[in-house]
Amino acid sequence: MKKQVKVKYGGKETTYTINVMDLSGVSKNAATVTVNASASYGVSGNVVTVKSINDAVSVFKLLGTDDNTTKTINIAAGTYHEKVEFDIPNLHIVGAAEDAARTVIEFDLIAEYKCPGTDAAYSTDGSATVSVRAEAIGFHAENITFQNYYNTHERYLESQKIANALVPANESRNGNTMAVARLVQADKCVFDNVRFSSYHDTLYDYNGRHVYNNCFIEGRTDYVFGYGATSLFNNCTLNTIGANDVKNGGYVCATRGFVKHVNDWQQADTVIDYGYIFKGCTF
Repeated sequence: MKKQVKVKYGGKETTYTINVMDLSGVSKNAATVTVNASASYGVSGNVVTVKSINDAVSVFKLLGTDDNTTKTINIAAGTYHEKVEFDIPNLHIVGAAEDAARTVIEFDLIAEYKCPGTDAAYSTDGSATVSVRAEAIGFHAENITFQNYYNTHERYLESQKIANALVPANESRNGNTMAVARLVQADKCVFDNVRFSSYHDTLYDYNGRHVYNNCFIEGRTDYVFGYGATSLFNNCTLNTIGANDVKNGGYVCATRGFVKHVNDWQQADTVIDYGYIFKGCTF
């Protein structure tokens, strides 16, 4: 059901339309959530239907689902323009079909963009379309695409112009064009048949143990990067965009084997035994 809410602030009044659902009859540990931008908000037994991925995460928070319970989010085919934060454990995100390109989460953000309401720029991790935060232990995704809009050479050139225009006049530097598709900071994460698409800094693989099975990862500069992670890439394809253009590009991987970030002249707290492991992959 839809409700109208009026908010007054600073002498101005704004009316918002919100969707209200009754979750009182939903079992907190048996619920699943369906995301479908074309459907209506609703509840049928223990299946809750919403229109956005962020709303789906909120449902489990509102229900108070136990940390150890697997929380399944089924996402219908389509492109969802959202910046998503996954910050609860044991989430299982499932796309609509075996073709991961049919279900896409995309956002258009680069590191030089300003944070809302401030003069500060986003950091590299802040540019991520999807962030799997440290609290999201046991995260599992399959049959889905995580994508930053700036994922072609043409769009990268566009991002350069935007980034350089955002650099303060008193700073003699080029703007930051890092455009992360997905950041993972949680332990015990698994990705099956997932696509990661951007150009500069696509996959921020950062801390914890992660497994990528039959995934497709594309970018041009440092597009698998991070530190502190032990990650197995099993039967994955890594696609360098514009590989024949020797004037433009960078490394496939850029990683440090430290548990936390340190500068070159500082000593790391802990050095991990294994970093990125590529088994049966195609470059």
